[in-house]
Amino acid sequence: MSHNLRFPIARIVLLLIGLSFLVTVLPTVPAHADPGIIRYAAPTPQGMNNCSSWANVCSLQAALTIATSGDEIWVKKGVHKPTLDPTKRTASFTLKDGVALYGGFAGTETSRDQRDWRANVTVLSGDIDNNDTTDVNGVVNNPYRHRWEQ
Repeated sequence: MSHNLRFPIARIVLLLIGLSFLVTVLPTVPAHADPGIIRYAAPTPQGMNNCSSWANVCSLQAALTIATSGDEIWVKKGVHKPTLDPTKRTASFTLKDGVALYGGFAGTETSRDQRDWRANVTVLSGDIDNNDTTDVNGVVNNPYRHRWEQ
């Protein structure tokens, strides 16, 4: 092999080594996920009950069931229970990774910044048989379990 061909081959080899280093050692930039869907939940479902808007709110349990990573659930003020069946003592809200849950909504907001969690108290209650003493906001202190994280 002639002396003139060694230098271009050496440059190509160095370039390939450099590219291999960049691809394997440097951290990769994560792909940006599409923004999630906002789901709307209220103690009493209304409209089409499909969680698509304040006019079509579903129960919190239904919103948690259909939500996927990246989604937000906006929860209207009031007392939310995991079931309406008083015999289902093991019923609970199951939270999902990547799903954000926000309370404090009156039910008219168009931006998360408009919520007022002090004025619009949102309660996740385990009192499925409605026999607990509560304060005016529905706050109780004795459910078995009302939230479960996966």
